[in-house]
Amino acid sequence: MNVTKRMPLQYILENLTMKFLLWSMLMLTLISVSAQDKPPILMATKPQKGIYRDFQEFLNNAPSIQSPFIILCKSGDDKIERGTADYRVMLLDTATKRRDLKKFWGVYDGDAVYINEVVYGGPLNFKRMHGMGRYCYFKGSLVNNGSTVAGAGVAVGLVGGALAAAIIEIDGDYPYVLNINNGNVYLLDKETLKTILKKDEELLALYDEEERKSKKNTLLSYIAEYNQRHQDEIKYNRPEPITVTFYRRVKKERIDPIDLNVADTIQLSLEPNSLKQVTWYKDSLDVCIGSTCRTIPLQKKVVNYVECSWRSEQQEFNKVDNKVGEFYEREIRTTNEKKK
Repeated sequence: MNVTKRMPLQYILENLTMKFLLWSMLMLTLISVSAQDKPPILMATKPQKGIYRDFQEFLNNAPSIQSPFIILCKSGDDKIERGTADYRVMLLDTATKRRDLKKFWGVYDGDAVYINEVVYGGPLNFKRMHGMGRYCYFKGSLVNNGSTVAGAGVAVGLVGGALAAAIIEIDGDYPYVLNINNGNVYLLDKETLKTILKKDEELLALYDEEERKSKKNTLLSYIAEYNQRHQDEIKYNRPEPITVTFYRRVKKERIDPIDLNVADTIQLSLEPNSLKQVTWYKDSLDVCIGSTCRTIPLQKKVVNYVECSWRSEQQEFNKVDNKVGEFYEREIRTTNEKKK
């Protein structure tokens, strides 16, 4: 009968449909996992404005310094057009000390990311990044320092062809690449490029046929093409954020605000019956009140509490038990709610 002939076909169709659905779910899962494995700075439609203390803050799109600032260009139009201009950061308040500028990894001003050349052994000078991705690219000063690896043969480069139009040949400009997997900065030369291209035989063969292998335009064009093909090399181990709550109770003590310097760059001011929270990504935090400084060990998966006080002339801060901290946080929040 026809039924006996249709049953196998029906079964096959149902089986294929189920396999297709499973395959689709698998692909969606893989896409989701792939997206989650990219650092937040690459996932953000627009980076968060602020100053990065270190590479991890840049990677996590989490600048911890929110003090107001502006970027000033120190170069003329010619260097600006070539993408080699020098920039400096001007702080607009006194909360962040100017002497700390050399400690900053970089900044994002709402328009572009600027990296501090101190990061790779250069002077206190900021260079504009021309692109971000598996590898970030900028043009910097030539430095002779162990912080920068010349010809190291480490995978570096710039994702996509967005910078193709911005790559301009100019003597005296030195192309650098930042490996977004580890934060290392490398001077891009033909030896480094050939080591990179060993993973792509087709591109390596094309590069070997180039007559002017050391031209900056040639080097950068192959970096751009390599990154279009190998974006799956991006690796990211998502750190677990740690919350630290600083609080001050209402007690019989001075009512002047207590000023804290956290991690050498975050400025907090605590009035009586107030609290401030900081998100951190390391297992310890340096805290100073005046000349008194200590390193506070932090725990993951719980809120860490630091109680601050000002008895007579002595300002103090101490890490307290989690339950104690939770109790006083509730008390402070309840009291402040009643005042509204």
